[in-house]
Amino acid sequence: MDWKNNWKSTNETPKEGGQGKVIQVQNINGNEFGALKVMHDSQAHNSSRRERFHQEIEALNNLNHKGVPKVKEFKSDLEKTNPYFITEWIYGQDLNEAVQKSKFTIEESLKFTRNLALIVDACHQAEIIHRDIKPQNIRIREVNPVLI
Repeated sequence: MDWKNNWKSTNETPKEGGQGKVIQVQNINGNEFGALKVMHDSQAHNSSRRERFHQEIEALNNLNHKGVPKVKEFKSDLEKTNPYFITEWIYGQDLNEAVQKSKFTIEESLKFTRNLALIVDACHQAEIIHRDIKPQNIRIREVNPVLI
């Protein structure tokens, strides 16, 4: 199965990371949007990178928390090329953008930080270590953090 059977790329600019890129996609049957993560071609043949990518998919599939995006579709075969997964699209700003544009009260900051700590705790309880927590990987859904 290929993601192009159910999804199409939008005009949003992809976000690049060390392991892959994230592309906004839209379900061809409706208005549902998703975040498609695909490995960089240069990483696709590296077995340890493929294993890490596979672990990321398993972790997201096993973790049911409102502060973590839900997986919609995935393909992760440790022996073949082009693994990918699609999660729900998280609307809103990342933490870096939000801090640049808004002043938060101490109460809002403490509540946000506590909720983020609860997400990290849920990950640790599930034996998941994030490895890349930074403001660009924390999105704000309404007023709550989502760790991507």
